[in-house]
Amino acid sequence: MGNVGNERRMQFSITGNVVISAARIEQANKECGSSFLVSQQVMDALIESPEVIAEYDVKLKGRTGSQRLLQLG
Repeated sequence: MGNVGNERRMQFSITGNVVISAARIEQANKECGSSFLVSQQVMDALIESPEVIAEYDVKLKGRTGSQRLLQLG
């Protein structure tokens, strides 16, 4: 996490496994025809469980195995 660039054009950026996974999950919306997906790991961390409209097992780019993604309503 930090500033990237030079004096003329500075940009704040973050990276890491969680950030990359979140980007890949966001990209999976197109494949699933949805607009809001969360991972099973996020769902397990919620105190109250929202309504699940659909579940998908998706292979995320650069990750081994499939990831369970949930479309919430």
